[in-house]
Amino acid sequence: MRHQLASVHELMRAPALAGLPGETLARLAERMERRDLEPGEALDAAGRFAIVLTGMLSGSGGVLRPGDLVEGSARALTPAAVASCPRADYDAIVS
Repeated sequence: MRHQLASVHELMRAPALAGLPGETLARLAERMERRDLEPGEALDAAGRFAIVLTGMLSGSGGVLRPGDLVEGSARALTPAAVASCPRADYDAIVS
């Protein structure tokens, strides 16, 4: 498992974030932690805003693909990357 910050470029490719102004995306990228997952590795996104950057995960709503939001817990089906930050940080930046 590796942790680093998500890039603005990675975030702007996500449909849920694509409409945000560049300045907002830049502020969000400063808070979004990018986490690489190996197949079978679990992710607990409770209380966090989390979005799939690459790969596929299995969540409570089925298979999650790049651009999908992660709610609750999920497990990587393939090598994957997820960006997340505390939900309160996301709400403060985007609101």
